[in-house]
Amino acid sequence: MEGSNSATESVPRSIAIIRCTEVDPIVEHLTSTLSKALPSVQIIYVVDAIDRPAVKSDDALTIAMTASELDHLGLYHGDPRTGWICGDYAYYLALQLDWRYAWLIEPDVYINERATAQLREADQSNADLLTTDFHKAESGWSWKPRLEAVTDSIDTDTYACFFPLTRASRQLVSDCLLYRQSMTSTLRRRPELWTPNDESVVATVAASKYRVIDLLTTYPRTFRLWSWDRPLRTADLAHVNEPTIAHPVRS
Repeated sequence: MEGSNSATESVPRSIAIIRCTEVDPIVEHLTSTLSKALPSVQIIYVVDAIDRPAVKSDDALTIAMTASELDHLGLYHGDPRTGWICGDYAYYLALQLDWRYAWLIEPDVYINERATAQLREADQSNADLLTTDFHKAESGWSWKPRLEAVTDSIDTDTYACFFPLTRASRQLVSDCLLYRQSMTSTLRRRPELWTPNDESVVATVAASKYRVIDLLTTYPRTFRLWSWDRPLRTADLAHVNEPTIAHPVRS
C-alpha cells in the first residue's frame, strides 16, 4: 500500500525522536548531526524516566517516559527493562505532537556528514516504515514466541527488524499502539510472560499491510558498519571519507 499521506500541508512532514536515558554529550552530538542533515525537522527527546527523575533540556523539546504517561496510554510497564525493550513507546508518546512521519534514533547511531544526502533522500519516501534488516522472524528468534504468547490479534506471521534507526508513519504508529494496548491485560494478568520487544511489534504490524523499505538494501555501502555486536568508537570513524551510518558507536 502507499504510505500515509492524508495529513494537511500545515502538519509537519517529519520529526526526529532521540530515545535516551539522559541528555548527555553523545545525545547533544547526535542532535547537532541531525540538525544539519534534516534542518527542517524538529528534534524531540524522549527520556526514560520510569524509575529515575525526569530531565529536561534547553536544546530540544523533551518528553518524559513516566509510569503515569504509560498508564494514560494503556501500555504495560511492569517489566523493569521496559525502557530498553519497548523503544516503540517513544513513538506513542510523540503522538501528542503533530507530524506525518517520525524518525526514532538511539544515541549510539553514528551518521557522518557524507551520509546526510542519503538521510534526506530517505526522508522524502512515503513508505510507512524505514528500517534495517526487515524479515520474517526465524523460529529460533527468542522474541517470536514471546510476542505470540501474548497476542493473536494480527493475522500475519511474526516479523523482525533492527531498531536503532527507524522512521514510521503516523498511521503505522497508531496501529502499533492499538496492538500494544491489546497485550496489556494479558501481561498484567500473567506478569511472568515477557513483554514483547519493539522490533517484533513494529515489524509485525508493518508486515500486515504497510509499505516497508529496508535501508540496508537501499544503501548497502552506507550501512556497511551496521550491526548489533561489533562496537566501534567515534575515533575509528573520524577519517572515513564515504557516506557512513554505523552502529553501535561509543564516544
